Amino acid sequence: MKKTICILLMAFALPLTAAGQHYVGVRGGYGLGYGRFSPRMEMKPVWGLWSGGFAWKYYSHEKYLGGVSAEVEFIQRAYEYLVNSDDDALSYRRKVSTVNVPFIWQPHINVMNNRMRIFLNAGVFVAYNISSTEEYVMKGEGVIYRKPYEMRIIRDNPLNFGLQGGLGVNFIIGKIELALEGRYYFSYGDILRTLSKYQLNSFMRSPLDNFNISIGIFYRIGDKAHEPPMGPAAIKRYEERIAARAARAARKAEKSEKSKKNGNDQTAEGS
Repeated sequence: MKKTICILLMAFALPLTAAGQHYVGVRGGYGLGYGRFSPRMEMKPVWGLWSGGFAWKYYSHEKYLGGVSAEVEFIQRAYEYLVNSDDDALSYRRKVSTVNVPFIWQPHINVMNNRMRIFLNAGVFVAYNISSTEEYVMKGEGVIYRKPYEMRIIRDNPLNFGLQGGLGVNFIIGKIELALEGRYYFSYGDILRTLSKYQLNSFMRSPLDNFNISIGIFYRIGDKAHEPPMGPAAIKRYEERIAARAARAARKAEKSEKSKKNGNDQTAEGS
């Protein structure tokens, strides 16, 4: 895990050595949470979790380095399991409000004359749990009981960390960039302290994962648009288009000159 985090942080820092373009913006999302508890229990995904926050992005002009991003976001995490494994009527659900800080490497390709980017997200995150609620849910009736959950340092882990990845697309309109993406957060930290540290907890592992679909809007700082250098094949196609355009212009000028000459000849004959 430490080796993976070091590699991703190096990938995050490397593009900053080259000239590029900065963006700032906001993003918000909606999705689900899920618990990976050990010993294994009958878990349920929890839908309706939302996220939102602020982001800074940097695009390098180096072709293969892509971009990097740092964010501060609020994200809900949750888990739900059956109170009685033999009866799916009643389940226990807990939602956790978290401040999350992802560091993301964003390799991408530019299409449509740099008006659209298709990108891959790969990064790490650290998080701090700030509050929580617990609920009992009856099948067919919904939530029948809800109250704040008192987080105690002796039994609850306030910190979390893990990996995140996803896919997305950006649409560039002048200095504005619109983003649509899907992300998966894979936690390594446990929401509950392990059985060996707190005897009243019955779990050895309790990480919480999230999947979110989000939209964002970003503003480019600076006047120059991000235009990555073209490769040999793109340069050849560009030169061919320029040559074809020049040939069409020459043929048009020649045709116009011939028409003008014919018109003058007909005028002279008429005189």
